[in-house]
This record gives sequence, C-alpha cells and structure tokens, in this order.
Amino acid sequence: VYTHALPCGHCRAPGDPQASFAVESFMDMIASELELDPFQFRWMNALDEGDLSPIGEPWKAINLKETMTAAAKASSWGKPKPNKYYGVGIACAERPTGTGESSAVVIVNGDGSVNIISGSSDPGTGARTVLCQIVAEVLKVPMDRMTINLVDTDSAPYDQGAGGGRTTFVAGQSAYRAALEVKKELIASAAKVLKCPHEQAPELIDVSDGFLFLKSDPSKKISYAQAVRAVGKSQIMAEETFACNEMEDTCFATHIAEVQVDPERGYVEVKRITAAHDIGRAINPAAAEGQIEGGIIQGVGFALLEDLQRLEGKVANPTLADYKLCTALDAPEIATILIEGAPGAGPFQAKSIGEIPTCPIAPAIANAIFDAVGVRITDLPVTGEKIVAALKESGAHQRGPKSLEKEREHAI
Repeated sequence: VYTHALPCGHCRAPGDPQASFAVESFMDMIASELELDPFQFRWMNALDEGDLSPIGEPWKAINLKETMTAAAKASSWGKPKPNKYYGVGIACAERPTGTGESSAVVIVNGDGSVNIISGSSDPGTGARTVLCQIVAEVLKVPMDRMTINLVDTDSAPYDQGAGGGRTTFVAGQSAYRAALEVKKELIASAAKVLKCPHEQAPELIDVSDGFLFLKSDPSKKISYAQAVRAVGKSQIMAEETFACNEMEDTCFATHIAEVQVDPERGYVEVKRITAAHDIGRAINPAAAEGQIEGGIIQGVGFALLEDLQRLEGKVANPTLADYKLCTALDAPEIATILIEGAPGAGPFQAKSIGEIPTCPIAPAIANAIFDAVGVRITDLPVTGEKIVAALKESGAHQRGPKSLEKEREHAI
C-alpha cells in the first residue's frame, strides 16, 4: 500500500522490539490456553547447545536457559503477590551481533605511552573505554598511559559506524588484532636486547606494566620505551582491519517485569525489572550494566508512553511536550544480572549488549499487566484508556486468567 504517512518504529534494535512484543505475548497466550506456567512453557521450547535456530541456522554458545533461571531466582517469580492487582510477567529475547568492517591503529611511542586511533564512535555507550581496556589487556599497560582518538576523519581509518551491537565485536576485534601485532614487534625488539633467540622469543618473553621480561628471570627486563628505541624508531605501530559479513554470535536475555495496576484508572506502575543477559565475558561490567539499564528505560517508554500520533498525514505530537518519553520519575527498580560463561566471538570471548535490552521489556510488562488484571493489550503503547476499556469489556477486575503460583514455584 503506497502511503505518504510518516513511517515510525522503535529506534534501538530496529524491528526487534515490535517482533518480540508479538512473539512473547503470544507465548503467554499459548501457555494460558494450555494451562501451563509461562516460565515452564518457555523452558520446554528453549533452545539448547547444538540446536538449530528457527530458520535452520547453527547457533553457538546458547545460554538462554541460564538467563531464565537467573532472572526467575532474582525476581518475585513464583512468590506470593503483595496484593490483588500486582502482576509479574516474563519475556525472553535473542539478538545477533552486528556485522561490518572496522580498522584500528595502535601505536607505542618512544616514551612508552600508547595511542589508539579508531574510526569507531562512542555515542555514550562506553566504546572509548572498552577499546582502551582491550588494548591495555593485550599490552599490559596502565590505562593512564593511553590515549584514544575516535572518528577523526583526518587521521582515523575506516569504520562502518556504531549500530547493530557491533562496536565491541567489530571495532574491538580490529583494536585487539592491532595490539597483538604491536606486541609481537615489541617482543622481537626485546629479544635482541635480552639476548633471546628470535624464534623462541614469543614463548620466552612476557609483558607486564609496560615492561618486557624473560619468564625464566623477570629481573632481566626492558621498558616499552627502550624496546621502541632499540629498533631505531620513534614509535612502533600496527594497523589492522576486521571485517565480518555474517552474524557470528547470538546473545540471549530474559526480563521479568513486576507491575502494580490501578483497575479504576488503568494506571500502570512498573515496580521492578529483573534483567539477566548472556554476555559471553564482560569486558567492562559497569558499562554493560549501564547499557542494559538504558535499554530498559527506553523499553518502558516504548511499552507505556511513546506514541507517534498522525492526523491527516501530519504528526500531531511533534514536540516532547506531547510525545511522552520515559523520565527518571517513571524509572523502576532495576536488577541486572550478567551471565558469563558461554564464549562469544568478540575480543576475550565477549558478546554484544547494545541493542537486546530493549527487546523483551514491552512484552514482559504486557504479560505482567495480564497477570495482574486479566486483560491482554495487543497494541502499544499500553495506556490506561486501553486497560479500562478492556476491563469493562471483560466485565470483571480479575487477576489473570488463573492463579499459577504453585506451578511457578516448581517451574523455576
């Protein structure tokens, strides 16, 4: 259908929040028809290691059930409700790591300091810190001896741009590989100074705190500055490119929402979100938790507030005075759980975390509302008007279709 109406959609993990809302709402609807606990029904259908995806793709490092168990244990799932109109809802999600191309330059200067140059950007995600951490871990250099230059088109190499949960994976891989190459050159230089056989140098020489030393005798060492000067240069540098055209990784998450519903007004207060995320290995746990918390707040807005209204082809609420966003006053208590162990394809076995936090929030909230008052809202945002209208149509203020607390206790 050809239309001049402005298209719109949730801006983080494009397409996935909408699909997750439909799929995860439908999962609860099926579970209700089968008189199964929603957790139990998902567990029965969750993929295990070695299973193929729904479209026949081989997925590696499947950690969905671990996120389900962690979220359930850390939340009110299966526990007595504090009052009649309190609801608890669950939703799961999966999201592939982004693809693309990125290049990075790593430089060790004559004074032993380290420069990183990358075309990647940091739109508040912590990419600047994570890239420094990756290089620091390879070269064993303190972070205060490092500088990083991002998105300078005059000096930075090519990067496809932030998006798709790709920065730590793609840009991180290019920085990781460049750091490894620089480390090789430093070790080769140190081998000459320390009188170590060149062929055996990688096995005999190690690095720590900006120094290269013999593993057999750590007192025999030289600084990075000495290693650079030993090759007659002002710096040792390497540029590496990492390109990925196929999605190599999939991350998983489970969110459990707890809500209080006022059936007279239809008002929904999100009391708590418990979010368990499969992250491979957390390079920067604080930044990862921040990504999750930010995605949750965006997801709450998507679920309850954000609605682009159009009238005769024009946007009727074009300003933030009319287009409501989630604020600090709407923010629930958030408990984040990082599930490590399933190795990712990123540096140090990391997986992406940027986009998946928004995906399960809306269905978890909608499922919690259904658990609280027994009405199913199938279009977003879930407003008070929709809840009151649905309650009037159903003819009763009931909490959920059936009480499943006993089943939930045994399902976790």
